[in-house]
Amino acid sequence: MNIFLLEDDDAIGMGLKYSLEKEGYNVTLTKSVAKAKELFEEKKNDLIRDHSLCS
Repeated sequence: MNIFLLEDDDAIGMGLKYSLEKEGYNVTLTKSVAKAKELFEEKKNDLIRDHSLCS
């Protein structure tokens, strides 16, 4: 399963990515909306985690 994760906090993002990968998931992690839009078009994802980012 491919998971697309957008998280602006490095510690949270890396922790989630590490934990999910240990469970066997493929994780695409990005911390910016602009990069997320770019990567989202390139990858086929099975699960997308939408989290509101504070600006």
